[in-house]
Amino acid sequence: MPGSTTRATLLRDLCQILHAGEPYPVIGTGTSAGSATTLIDSALILTDADVNLFDGQYIRIDELVGSGPAEGTVRVIRNGGFAGATGTITVGTWTASLESGADYSRWKHIHPATALDFLNRSLRLMRRTVLTPLSLVTNADMEAVTINAGADNWTYTSCTIAITAGYSSTAARVRHGTYALFAQATNAAWSVASATIPVVEGQSYIVSAAVKNVIGSSTLTAYDSTASAAISGGTATGNEEAWQEYLCGGGTVIIPPGCELLSVQLTGIAATDKIGMDDVVVWPCLRTVFDLPSWVEDPGDVLRVGYFDQGSAHVGTNAYTLDEGRFNTLWEHTDEVDEQTTTPYRIRLGTDYVTRPLFMEAVRPYTALSADTDTTSADREVVVLTAAWFIFDSLFTGALASGQAEAARAWAARRDDIGRQARVATALSRYRAQSGGATGMAPGWSR
Repeated sequence: MPGSTTRATLLRDLCQILHAGEPYPVIGTGTSAGSATTLIDSALILTDADVNLFDGQYIRIDELVGSGPAEGTVRVIRNGGFAGATGTITVGTWTASLESGADYSRWKHIHPATALDFLNRSLRLMRRTVLTPLSLVTNADMEAVTINAGADNWTYTSCTIAITAGYSSTAARVRHGTYALFAQATNAAWSVASATIPVVEGQSYIVSAAVKNVIGSSTLTAYDSTASAAISGGTATGNEEAWQEYLCGGGTVIIPPGCELLSVQLTGIAATDKIGMDDVVVWPCLRTVFDLPSWVEDPGDVLRVGYFDQGSAHVGTNAYTLDEGRFNTLWEHTDEVDEQTTTPYRIRLGTDYVTRPLFMEAVRPYTALSADTDTTSADREVVVLTAAWFIFDSLFTGALASGQAEAARAWAARRDDIGRQARVATALSRYRAQSGGATGMAPGWSR
């Protein structure tokens, strides 16, 4: 897995870039316990410094220590609020007394919350390549997860889901993307199940998943939720840690009479089972149109749609080795459906009948960061510099509007200096295209 950077780290980097040239440190760590209104940092001991040196600036807590203020807490430095002899800064009252060892940042030009908005804006402009299954299953790629709840939209029975158990980000336990479901049994009758999916009786569906049996064995079942009965499934051999493709029914499942809702279930037989699952596919064989997910903002972000060759039969029932050596493109064109919907584009496949689990390779925005502990694998320098470009541009616009021509020229110079860097220019090209009124792809656009 790529290296990750926390939101707190990105903000501290951004703070340093915005205040480059400042004579005093803008990020630091409290070296002594403060009070309900103070922060003490011995690195700021400046004997005989003006008490008004930092008036009106913002102090942001970047790390929760003990019972002190939470990360993200922001307070304004009081007028005359600096005691250089001790490195003490007096602020508006904290939510709790500041403890020693808390990281903080000092912001002079912009409120930290505004800087965070620009940071997330730069993440949305950047793109990462993803491979995601075409599936009717909600959260089929397991990318949506919640601490203490596991993979979103999946129901766990007799499994450990405390803290991050219930999903995994370990490279060996993720087939594609950032996360995979991970079932750690607490008794023999364990299971995980998807949300129900409306299906049409008598039609054939592909029901598949990538499964890794770290300890124990497992069964993937297409489950008739209407009649509360299994339709089909298969079990692989135990302790087979290589990723396997489970195909219910050996390839396709025929929906029985009366079945209106289907669920995908993974079950085991031992309380010691530890099983990983990713890329769950439920897809009607006769369906050759796919609505692109809402995160696809431009059909040009779709790179290819198709399927992998089926691997050789594994030891077990309806289990096969995963073969990603060859990707077969199966794509006719992209249609624009309705710009008022959350899914305005759809893929039309170049086939009349789907016989293999399908995948889409596309580029998508990086996820916005909502907490200081949230991480991103986006290029750290590019994220920070792009956010700095937006901030300098905002400061330039503000100075220009208020008639501060000299300040406006200074902000513009710093903005343009960053914008000349090739990697930042690449990220900003999407912003310029969006703000410049670029035309979208016409219906029937094809690659």
